[in-house]
Amino acid sequence: MRNRAVAALASIGEPALKAVNPLLKLSLADKPEDRRCNLDKEIAITLSKLIKDPYKLELDRELFYAAVNKFLGHPHHDARRSAMRLISKIPLADFPVVADKFITVIKCTDQSYQTYHNDADRATGMAILEKLNVDAIDLCMETLEANIWGQKWRVSGVNGRLATLVKYGANAKRVLPQLKEMRGGESPMGKLGANVDEFLKQIEESTETRKLISLEEAVKGREVLKCVSSKVREF
Repeated sequence: MRNRAVAALASIGEPALKAVNPLLKLSLADKPEDRRCNLDKEIAITLSKLIKDPYKLELDRELFYAAVNKFLGHPHHDARRSAMRLISKIPLADFPVVADKFITVIKCTDQSYQTYHNDADRATGMAILEKLNVDAIDLCMETLEANIWGQKWRVSGVNGRLATLVKYGANAKRVLPQLKEMRGGESPMGKLGANVDEFLKQIEESTETRKLISLEEAVKGREVLKCVSSKVREF
């Protein structure tokens, strides 16, 4: 009943924005009866539908990031994907607050995940790093994961790793030899498969370079939020 009530708020739309802060607080409340954290997942999905840009709303920033971190650590990919959508416009100065969970999602190293077949949470995370001018080229390569299920979307899909690498322009040329080896030859990382030539061509022909910061710099942050509550750190 609670799950359906939360889901209904998304259908109400803008008038339901007044429920955002209560939903954030509810997501952080202990719910021992909900062992699979289904209510938290429903809250994450609803918030991602209700909130177009959280940075234009009068939100409790500490509360917001505490909830986002909890969603990023959720065992279900729908919650993790919704969390990434919620912070799709995150400023670089705020990134350190979510960095640990964020990178764990992209690397998919949390063994508590119950579902992880949908790559949207990871792809959205990679897109966020690219928009923040963070050099995540090596992270793209690390998570190409060729020759396993879902390669079509993860590698060469509209939001796949190759599409992200193309956006880095000439900066991505350093991984071209590795990509070419993976395209058709034998590579420890596996084969990329068909329909990747256009991506490789765009990278090869790119002449525009961008000034990027390292992932380590982004995690450390130039201006980490001055007030990071224990609530944020907890999750």
